[in-house]
Amino acid sequence: MNGDLLRDLRRSVQNTDSFQSLDEYFEVCDSFLNLLESKPIKITSPSHHNYIFYQYDETFNHTITRPINSDLFIGDKVEFEANIPILMEFLQDLKKEEDSIVDNAKWKDFISSNTINNMVYTIQQSIGCIADAFEIPNQARKRQGQLFENFIIQLIKKVGLNCLHKISFPSRVFFCKLPVDPCKPAARSSEPDADCLEILCGHDVPNMQDLPVYLPLTRER
Repeated sequence: MNGDLLRDLRRSVQNTDSFQSLDEYFEVCDSFLNLLESKPIKITSPSHHNYIFYQYDETFNHTITRPINSDLFIGDKVEFEANIPILMEFLQDLKKEEDSIVDNAKWKDFISSNTINNMVYTIQQSIGCIADAFEIPNQARKRQGQLFENFIIQLIKKVGLNCLHKISFPSRVFFCKLPVDPCKPAARSSEPDADCLEILCGHDVPNMQDLPVYLPLTRER
């Protein structure tokens, strides 16, 4: 296993000045796929064969990574690299065409192929597996969460939507539901409507993990 490469990747993930663009996410993921080519120990779940883990060497205390769903993860470096320019072109067209892009014959196969989800999953899990090599697990969880949040913000901005990076919580907070279909744009209005979930701070706040994905929209009253 290439320990020097993993150390470099770990420093990249720890660097708070990094990941200012989607290109940096692509580069780190591509390097992680390079690391997998150096053959860290691969473990297959005995009960769910589509889930795999990687075990690093003694330099990293034989750490075992988080589970990876091989049905979603793009483990082939050539395939991943080939999908990058296609994904970027799709995001540019999505910005221009919005929800009408689903009727564009150029993108029908790409949309139905689930490549968008696979790319997002591969990047997210690659960064997570690098963070698993941190010496302090709590730091790994925190940094990986920060980078995933930033990654989604970068994607949202790429298609021309505004996204709140820091959220202030007034007395009332409205969460606007994002569409399940990634090709349908989220609501652009800063005002809540019938599809919004209203949460009164301090009153029976639901468990957000049990709810669909929501884009925070705040409004003072």
